[in-house]
Amino acid sequence: LVKVLVPPAVFIAVVAVQLRYFQPVSRDVTLQYEGESLDLTSLLPKFFQSVVQHSKSVEGEAEEVPDGEEEDGEEALGSVSTPEPSLRRQRTVSSASSIQPGTTAYKVYRALSYLLLKIRQLLVDLLHLLWRFLELHTHKIVSLVLFAVVLSQISAAYLVLLFTLLFVVPLPYLNPLTFPLMTLYLGAFTTIRMVYQLPIIKTSDFNLTSNCSILANESDVTSGKVFHDRYSPRDGDGAWFGFHKTDDFANYVAGPIIAVLLLSLWFSSRRHQAHYYSAEKITIRPWEQGSLFLKVTRQGAERSVLESTKYLINHFYEMYGVEVCWTMLAIAVAVRIDVYGIFYALILGLLLFFPRRFLAPVWLCYLTVHGLLLLVQYFLLLGLPYGACVGPGGDTDYPWGGINRTALKRWLFLTDYQQILNKNLLYADFLVYLLVCFQIYYFNDNPLKKAGKDVTEGLLAGFLKLQFFVDYVKVFVFQYFFWLSLFLLFFTAVSRISLFGLLYLLLCFVFLYRGQEMLKDSKTFKHRSWAFIRLVTWAILLVRVSLQIADCVFSDSTEGTARCILVLLFNAGCNSRTYYGSPDPSSDCSSVPNNVGLWVDAVNFAVITLQIIIFDSQYSESVRQELRHKEINAGYFADVFDAKVELKQEEARNKKSSELQGIKERTDRLKLTENRIDHLLYAGVIVPPDIEVRQAHLKSPAKTTAEDRIDSSLELSDTVSIHSDDPDP
Repeated sequence: LVKVLVPPAVFIAVVAVQLRYFQPVSRDVTLQYEGESLDLTSLLPKFFQSVVQHSKSVEGEAEEVPDGEEEDGEEALGSVSTPEPSLRRQRTVSSASSIQPGTTAYKVYRALSYLLLKIRQLLVDLLHLLWRFLELHTHKIVSLVLFAVVLSQISAAYLVLLFTLLFVVPLPYLNPLTFPLMTLYLGAFTTIRMVYQLPIIKTSDFNLTSNCSILANESDVTSGKVFHDRYSPRDGDGAWFGFHKTDDFANYVAGPIIAVLLLSLWFSSRRHQAHYYSAEKITIRPWEQGSLFLKVTRQGAERSVLESTKYLINHFYEMYGVEVCWTMLAIAVAVRIDVYGIFYALILGLLLFFPRRFLAPVWLCYLTVHGLLLLVQYFLLLGLPYGACVGPGGDTDYPWGGINRTALKRWLFLTDYQQILNKNLLYADFLVYLLVCFQIYYFNDNPLKKAGKDVTEGLLAGFLKLQFFVDYVKVFVFQYFFWLSLFLLFFTAVSRISLFGLLYLLLCFVFLYRGQEMLKDSKTFKHRSWAFIRLVTWAILLVRVSLQIADCVFSDSTEGTARCILVLLFNAGCNSRTYYGSPDPSSDCSSVPNNVGLWVDAVNFAVITLQIIIFDSQYSESVRQELRHKEINAGYFADVFDAKVELKQEEARNKKSSELQGIKERTDRLKLTENRIDHLLYAGVIVPPDIEVRQAHLKSPAKTTAEDRIDSSLELSDTVSIHSDDPDP
């Protein structure tokens, strides 16, 4: 009895505390009781009461300080934490008389007050952020939980709820109307389930017919146990509608109750935020309707990692939602290794070939097709009730009843009473559906188109100056991230020994050969190059998921040699042997490489898509221009350096030429002097002794240099000229 009464008692106590203390909204967190103000701090010890009151007074003084009058350093801290004596006397702090200023206790008291103020402000900010998150994303969480509830217990009643959910998700403005209807529907459904547990209700009363001898060997299918994937025939046809007898009633109604609680949370978040915006007089600007963080601009994101992260959280899906949908669709293809995976791969290829400006009208058609496929798959999971006598032993059979291969039925996702389909595959489909629905909002009304330049434009080339820490992150992403993309491409190539691995390896070496020069290419060329790699990845993903049927379904009918060639050449081994019952190919093949799952190709597709986003950004264009400018400047400085070298060489050549010319002139003068001396000697003229000495000195080259000999010869030439001009020999 205590175990039964404790949960509702605790729930009532929590509700009472909520209504008693936290329901009124007041800035000072006070309550009005019989005309008197009741402060919640009275519940604290006296010392902490004084700390809270002091922190409030410090906060009030900090708000009263006008702009431009704040002091720096310790003076500012002293002005906030050490008020004037006249203000201190006006406070009602119980410990002010016991703690004297200047003492260690007072310093601890002041630091504790400041710390408590900061913690209080941080908690308030986190609380506002949490409510803002609930306001924006509660309906998405509700959609996911409702789908999980619908898929947890397959029934016709949940099929109606799934149809409503798929209709509402693309039309969020209908949530105030449809969510209350869903709440009433779940409440009524849970009530009927509770009534169905009464002993007076018999399961046989809800059978469609009693003349059907379907499933003679029932133990092979469900063993009389209620499965989440398929109801048991022993529960009657009422289980097909969602009602059956159970001993575990808590798990039986847990799903609808959780969904109702989340729907209530959605209503509460809307009410709370409406009251908060009205009380605080906060206006949400048009471009901030879907933003988690308010008052975040592009200029602020250029200077701080935190602000940049906030900006990306606010607007990433608005800018790159299409790429996110493509990536999630590729992941769904890797998860769904059946006919639906092939169909999704074909849709992905079709969307990749469409220009972005033409995707908006196509997107609605794709959304409709995807929603219909979800409904069809859920109906195939549900099947027809046993009372319809459809199946082996019944009056009629499914159109595909003649297919004897169980693996083929599972690959085609066709229902059968003899086997159970994998319902978990639908989770990936619904995630794709959600993302596609969110993207259609921004096709119709993108908030960034309403924003000003302070939100959409920033200092694009300023990050190359590395003034802030976020600039280093940008340089790594926009200048060096493509090396990580090439590394992943290389890893994908070497992780498999197949034809596809060779193709990846060739593409990898083509781009590795160019290296850093690839960043200098134009935006169009880079986009087309990496878009080609993405198309190759998509083609490999399509071929591999198509070849899964050979090893997963027809492995027993394929010859050993042909199967080995298929597995080794295309790496087409079955990725879900347990589900399809496919044997291991190692028994037929001598050497089988590790079968790399399709998730590697899906991750490769996601990284290549991210790299295309990086190349298409204005930051990447700034990096390209900077590299081009560096290349041009390097060439210019090289030309200047070569010109300076040539100028110095020219000056050296001119200097050498002038020296040689001077030597030549001096040599000619020397020859002229020698000729004059020989002429005088021949004419019998007496040469003065000093000339002979100088001539002898001139004839000893070992003791003089060439220039000295030339200078001496010139002097001798001048002397001889003087004597030759003397009228008296």
